[in-house]
Amino acid sequence: MQKASFMDEPLKKRRELYKNIKRRYFYKTRKTREFLEFAKKISSEELRDNIHAFTKSPSIKEAIFTLKDLIGSSTWVSVAYMKHIITVVKFLQSSESLPLPKQDFIVNQVANKNVISPQYASNAEIFEAIYNDLTRENDELEYKSRLKLAPHKITIVLVSGVFNELFKTAAFEKGCEQICKELKAKYFVAKVGGAKGVKHNAALLKDQLENYIKKHPTEKLWIVAFSKGGVDSLHYLRHNEEFANKHINGISTIASPIIGSSRADQKILLAIRSLQNLAKNYLFTRDKLERDLFAIKLQESVSSKVQGKWFKNNYKELPKKLFYTALGLRASWHESHLGMIATKIILPTKEANDGIVDICQSQFPDYFKAYNLGIIKGHHLIGYRLSSYSQDILIKAHIIFLQYMGRL
Repeated sequence: MQKASFMDEPLKKRRELYKNIKRRYFYKTRKTREFLEFAKKISSEELRDNIHAFTKSPSIKEAIFTLKDLIGSSTWVSVAYMKHIITVVKFLQSSESLPLPKQDFIVNQVANKNVISPQYASNAEIFEAIYNDLTRENDELEYKSRLKLAPHKITIVLVSGVFNELFKTAAFEKGCEQICKELKAKYFVAKVGGAKGVKHNAALLKDQLENYIKKHPTEKLWIVAFSKGGVDSLHYLRHNEEFANKHINGISTIASPIIGSSRADQKILLAIRSLQNLAKNYLFTRDKLERDLFAIKLQESVSSKVQGKWFKNNYKELPKKLFYTALGLRASWHESHLGMIATKIILPTKEANDGIVDICQSQFPDYFKAYNLGIIKGHHLIGYRLSSYSQDILIKAHIIFLQYMGRL
């Protein structure tokens, strides 16, 4: 009898482990199936509206919009299908990941609003612990995070990056919308030119933010800027210190080439710039080639030689009352979006990156007072709707970190 009892204990543990894996597996597959159904529903509605608009008023412009949305929707649904299929076949990989003791301690300190010594944990480690804990709650049905959002009436300003017009929604808008419902906060999308330089976009930001504050004078703004949107926003802040100190709490950049991108200085892009300059100066008169055919101003805006020098020369002029945070992304080539894989092949760099921005260039330099939040796993397009990435977790982690630091 004792032998049977001894044998039953490991068997019970194995059965319980199997039961937990099974629960988590069905929980994850249900979530990816819901994401797939949502993608199919919204894509169908948008395509129906576009086709209706085209048949009502046929034009080349409407045809281009319809084709663009068809490609975008097809990509979104395809990604959702792939995510669901991968989740379905990964039954045996649904094991639970337990937090490290240090991360668990940090989460407990943050939840209880206790001070964490800088010698014990850096800002990046604190943010990572917050982000991992929220991710665990999202992935594991049984786990409940101790981290909670405190109500806060902030207005988030989303600033997207290059060629943002190709996407149906702004970067991280999906996650921002969800978090704002939870916080009862507000957000709006600032319109910037996806192929324009920093001077052009800084002027656009100035007009939009000032017009918004005229209508809502008591609100405080928090700029959440993605990719080149972070560079545009920094240039805007440099020349609008008085307004920023009064109406803006701070800026958080995500995958932004704060000190420029090495990719913009590679030989192939330098050759393209030279070609357009040659065409302007010798092959055409200036009035015949006013258009920036190869987005030269965009390339120069994110060049490490140009932007790196600009930041070093201007960081002391950035508004002092604001907080500044920076988060980088990293993805191996096989973890990236197809577009990011192509970029890694065509414009390779030696540094780890997200497909576009090297991680070392996505953080503020040590000589500038800011919160560098480190690097998390993700490719450069996780902020857009076609990605199944949990954007709300990333926004929520930022807010909890900033509330813990007393900045929101």
